[in-house]
Amino acid sequence: MEDLPIVSIMIPTYNQEGYIAQAIESAMGQDYSNLEIVVCDDCSTDHTYEVAKAYELADRRIKVYRNNKNIGRVRNYRHLLCDLASGDWCLMLDGDDYYIDPTFVSSAIAKLSFCNTQSIVAFFAGFVRLEVEHKKEFKKLPKTMGLVEGKRAFMDFPKSWMNHGSLLYRRQTAIEVGGYMDDTLYTDAALFLKLCLQGDIFYIPNCVYVWRVHERNESVTHNSFQQLQEYERLWKSVENFSKGKFSSFFEGWLSRQIQEQTRSVFIYAALHEDFATKVRLIREIKKKYPIAFNSLETTATAMGMLLFPPDLFYWIKSVYTMLKARSSLVL
Repeated sequence: MEDLPIVSIMIPTYNQEGYIAQAIESAMGQDYSNLEIVVCDDCSTDHTYEVAKAYELADRRIKVYRNNKNIGRVRNYRHLLCDLASGDWCLMLDGDDYYIDPTFVSSAIAKLSFCNTQSIVAFFAGFVRLEVEHKKEFKKLPKTMGLVEGKRAFMDFPKSWMNHGSLLYRRQTAIEVGGYMDDTLYTDAALFLKLCLQGDIFYIPNCVYVWRVHERNESVTHNSFQQLQEYERLWKSVENFSKGKFSSFFEGWLSRQIQEQTRSVFIYAALHEDFATKVRLIREIKKKYPIAFNSLETTATAMGMLLFPPDLFYWIKSVYTMLKARSSLVL
């Protein structure tokens, strides 16, 4: 075990007493032998801290902390990364999510020796998006497999959209690039993209954890215009980081982000907004980002958002996603 790097599973939590036990137990279930599990409760008003503390007494790998005051989601991420975790490698598991593959960490770390390279800064695996309200599950798998040059992974984003529960990365590198310094909804994506510009990414083509999407997720409580603003903040963060050495990558990357992520905003609006808001959203994006409509898929999504009721739109989207996945497998 002394020869294995320490891996920290960091679990930020706030008012998640109904979920935190499953998150901790799934982390405990990882079969990697040199593991620490660090929980930081952001001053919950329910019994989250007490539930987590009971696990600390039962397992020496677990350390549970509680902030003196509520510092917010992103600052709590940063606190865990920089101040509380001690691992060489780490990953962030939100307190309402859980792992389903107990071999995720051990199989990833084993690949370090197999690849015989120090260039790897992160491993990225698939995950299951569990939509609690709709009682639906969607598998999100990387579109590529194995070792990929970081700059290529950067340009491919968001072809393989990510979530930090399935992102295992070098902790020191994450600190150096300012991981979780961006107080934005997509702070995990900002970290991933910065890591891509520092080294290579190893893609693992299977689902390792469940991202539980429910009414309290920030990604659900934001309206469509706020979602767009959060994407804009992500783009700005990456632009600021890439200035100079990586500027040549940014322009082409941004064009793709606008097309891909405005489509995500249209999908969200189709399920949550009224007709007048949808029309206003299209006008806003057309005015600010006309390049978005250079993508036939984005244009079709915008039209479908206007024409179809939410349930039908949801069904069409699901069928299209399935057919697209089958087509890519055939090709």
